[in-house]
Amino acid sequence: MKTVKIYKITQTESYMMMEQGTGYSLNPYGKETRYYKGYDDGGTDYIIPDGFTVETGNDEQLHFYDSNGNYCELVSRYGKPALVADDDYVFLKSAAAATLGRLGGSVKSERKAKASAENGKLGGRPRKSE
Repeated sequence: MKTVKIYKITQTESYMMMEQGTGYSLNPYGKETRYYKGYDDGGTDYIIPDGFTVETGNDEQLHFYDSNGNYCELVSRYGKPALVADDDYVFLKSAAAATLGRLGGSVKSERKAKASAENGKLGGRPRKSE
């Protein structure tokens, strides 16, 4: 599982009002200037989805690319980081959340064992209705 640090950027002051707000970047917030002020959250590790890579572009900044080498924009969608690829959104998963979810699903407990035995007596998991 490959991960990359993504920064949530908050732009508090800008030359144009529409540039203010929050977004995501593979690069930490740069230097403040006369017209631009803001900060980043220090970054969070996210899992790089299968078929995508993170590489340095011609501008010497990190960017996402798909399996064909096409640039994929990193955007904020419903307050979460997502990639724009093939006119669709690919949501990124936090590495910490993925690890915790994997641990939670693999936990063995007496309660789970009892529920499994009870379900087995009833013929197992019900079939999906169409």
